[in-house]
Amino acid sequence: MICKFCGNEIDDNAFFCVLCGEIVDNSDDGKKQKVDLKKKGDEDIFPLHDHLGGDSDETVSVFDMTDEYEDDDDAETYQPSLMEEPEIIRAQTSFHWSEEEGFSEPQIVREDASRQESDATPQPVAPQPVTPQRTPPPQPAVQKNTKKPKPDLNAMRGSVIAGFSGIHSDRQDFFGRVVGTRKSFPLFQYSLIISPDKDVFNTYRLKFRELAIKYANKFIREYGLLIVSYESFIQFFPAVYFSNMEYLIHAALDCLNAENVRTQTFDSFYRQHKSNYHAALDFYNSVNAKGMSFPAQRVNLFRSLVPSALFHNVYLDYWQVFLTLISHLRANGKNIWWGTNAMASRANALLNNLSDPRFPREYANSLVFQILGLYPYSKPLFYRMTRMYGDTQEIAAIRQYFGYTDMSNPRIL
Repeated sequence: MICKFCGNEIDDNAFFCVLCGEIVDNSDDGKKQKVDLKKKGDEDIFPLHDHLGGDSDETVSVFDMTDEYEDDDDAETYQPSLMEEPEIIRAQTSFHWSEEEGFSEPQIVREDASRQESDATPQPVAPQPVTPQRTPPPQPAVQKNTKKPKPDLNAMRGSVIAGFSGIHSDRQDFFGRVVGTRKSFPLFQYSLIISPDKDVFNTYRLKFRELAIKYANKFIREYGLLIVSYESFIQFFPAVYFSNMEYLIHAALDCLNAENVRTQTFDSFYRQHKSNYHAALDFYNSVNAKGMSFPAQRVNLFRSLVPSALFHNVYLDYWQVFLTLISHLRANGKNIWWGTNAMASRANALLNNLSDPRFPREYANSLVFQILGLYPYSKPLFYRMTRMYGDTQEIAAIRQYFGYTDMSNPRIL
């Protein structure tokens, strides 16, 4: 059935249109009848109608109640808080009639927005612009205490002293049997020939120089730990000196064994070496011989020592172990070149002639060849050659072969 007043579709047996609030007469004359919602003798049956104006002839829909509340000062309007979830107000869509109670009061139902959203058809969501996230500035790194702890000098001293009683040998120092070969270096449109026996001598010389530098540096470190006074110098110097000398003597004995020469023991080798090369021991003996009795004298004597001179003498004693080794090899029939003091003196005299400005330049090249063939182990010689001819590729190759790689190093002799 269609309501004749508002056009709303209602039930066929309904008396009241829920949209316009009119009683619909379905008779043929279509006469409109006014509904009296109040029942005599029952004033509270429909309080909502009284609130809207019970005696008024105007019919008011329950959906338009907000206009009537505006002029009523006593009315309380529902104001949702900004922090509350929005609610949906829905009126009950049917009324029930009984003879005792009349029409039932419409129910107002509040539902959560979340329920409405679940029932509604999902709508496509427009893409939201992405707000770039601001990267926080890097935090400064926490500075940790990187200060190294002080070394335990007493423990280090104890370790060094405890090592004096052992046998000192390092298998890494062993380099086996040395076999010499003939070598040729171009110089001044000629060739400088190195014989195999001189090549063996040069090889031993350079290998033991490396070992001497290694253990002379170790000696210096241990000297600094243990020797801090005249008394400690007298007490510890021999032990520090000898404990590092042992490494080089063991390396020399390994070379003798590699050449099948077994005529030497450790003690016999060291005694022979000490009898010929003893610069550092002479230094020590000279200090010990003074025998200062008063503490002040000992302090002054210790302060007067020149450690650099002592360290250089230790280095020479260590390096010259190779000369003791070669002397034993030569004594057992090995063909190895040997430079003598006479050869070194003759080469030095020729070098002085080369340095003389009155010496004819046309003979300089042949004189250089003569010195290199006689005794090439002279740093002044290579200084002079470089000054005269420049550090050419030919001269640099010869200089490096004989071990003069760093001309400013005082250990390169």
